Amino acid sequence: MGIKAMRVIDQEELPEKIKEFLEYDGPILMEAVVTKGEHVLPMVPAGKALHQFLVHGKPLFSPSSADDCRIHQAGLERGMYF
Repeated sequence: MGIKAMRVIDQEELPEKIKEFLEYDGPILMEAVVTKGEHVLPMVPAGKALHQFLVHGKPLFSPSSADDCRIHQAGLERGMYF
């Protein structure tokens, strides 16, 4: 099918990747990896209508211990959060 794909993991590389994305002549897909607790807003909660979207909210994941932080960091390094 010939679709170019790219992935952004670090926020620092985002401006460069967006520039590349916008300048590409043809179909392209960009995956932006964010942490599980990051707000991806606006969003429509499950079971709600489109006009009931949220523009702010609470984090979905908040590490509460050193072990949680290590598990969270390992997930980030392995690209497990989509």
